[in-house]
Amino acid sequence: MTIDPNQALVFGIYGRPEGTDAAPSGVWSFVLEPIGDKSTRLISRLQVNPPPLLGRLVIYGFMEPAHFIMQDGMFRGLRARIQSERQSADRRIIDAGTGVGAGRGDPLDLGVPAPEGVVSGG
Repeated sequence: MTIDPNQALVFGIYGRPEGTDAAPSGVWSFVLEPIGDKSTRLISRLQVNPPPLLGRLVIYGFMEPAHFIMQDGMFRGLRARIQSERQSADRRIIDAGTGVGAGRGDPLDLGVPAPEGVVSGG
């Protein structure tokens, strides 16, 4: 495993215990790539050595679709948490700067619909 803070997290995938001198059979990496001053792209890559035919059938028939579904859900959850944190920060800035916003009964419209069951406004 390699960790490069604020840039990359890389896992080696081993078919045998990592203590042996065997080379990894694959690599799974997460890389943060800056886009401008205020945005970052998260890139996930999975590379594996091709297994024998039966292994390929299992990987491409079951593992790849399952991995896609799991990773898609993980990234959607991550995006939701990041956007929620941004909205909270925006509310704190508006609240501190104008005296209007959350906690004062005033509606604060940031262009994001309220969660189901939540009533906004005063």
